[in-house]
Parts: sequence; C-alpha cells; structure tokens
Amino acid sequence: MSARKKSPLSIHITSTPPKRIQDLVDTFNKQPLLKA
Repeated sequence: MSARKKSPLSIHITSTPPKRIQDLVDTFNKQPLLKA
C-alpha cells in the first residue's frame, strides 16, 4: 500500500540536501521565461 506512495522521484527529493534544493530554486528563479 505505502510502497506505491514512495516514488523514486519523492525519494530523490527527500534525499536531496537543503543546499542543493536551494541551488535548484535559485537557478529556477533566474529563468525569467519559467516565472509565472
């Protein structure tokens, strides 16, 4: 039941260090075309 909940993507996100997540956020925010 819960095995389906833990997708590879969510596991990857959970194991990503906060610094790396912040880097991804900064990179995303630097792309004007991707901003809503």
